[in-house]
Amino acid sequence: MKHAVTTLLAALLCASTLQAQSREIELGVGLALPSGALGEEHTLGPLLRGALVFVHANPAWRLRVEGMTASMPARRSGPDSADASNPVDAISAMTDLMVGVPTGKLQPFVLLGIGLQRFTRAGGAATATAIRAGAGLRLKLEAVSVVLELTPTFALIRSGAISDAWGVQYAPLTAGITF
Repeated sequence: MKHAVTTLLAALLCASTLQAQSREIELGVGLALPSGALGEEHTLGPLLRGALVFVHANPAWRLRVEGMTASMPARRSGPDSADASNPVDAISAMTDLMVGVPTGKLQPFVLLGIGLQRFTRAGGAATATAIRAGAGLRLKLEAVSVVLELTPTFALIRSGAISDAWGVQYAPLTAGITF
């Protein structure tokens, strides 16, 4: 599965970069909001994101290649909560297809993404394929754009080192600038 995801990411990247009319850099900060089994043991934490956005000749759609890091601290610690005594850290490489309204100052968009995520905590580590779907708003200014988005993410993983449930769910809420 990981090889299929890597091949898909490479194909999307190559096709989009060949047809891109322009490229933008996007930098963002925000919060990682854990949910499901992960949310029962961990609470929201900080995240950082950097991306390269390829804008197609039709500016209604864009391809974004990004790297993100997030840390979700434990809700509690102590001898009775060994599973929740350490934060879960996530590092990801994702590719997102973004489709939106390319005109006006306020530009809503939706996105679908796929990529790889690496989760770590004191009990171990696991790498997984991740999928996500989300929405956002882009405020177009003179030299930069301000971007706000929520992208619920589901990592296809079953690892007792990270979570006893099948899958790890969290939602990055980010604000950033594109230039």
